[in-house]
Amino acid sequence: RLSTIDFNRSLRVKGVRHKFRGIVGTTGYIAPEVAAADGLYSAVRADLWSCGKTLE
Repeated sequence: RLSTIDFNRSLRVKGVRHKFRGIVGTTGYIAPEVAAADGLYSAVRADLWSCGKTLE
């Protein structure tokens, strides 16, 4: 079972194709495409990256 804590920073995503812009997160756990801050990124894919870094 995976439990997460968002410190009231979470957003409800309307689907896997929803895209975000900007950086929110802890530096060591954010996905490369988020850290690059060069455009839109998939919130779902970025969250999967962060989950993997947490379990690493």
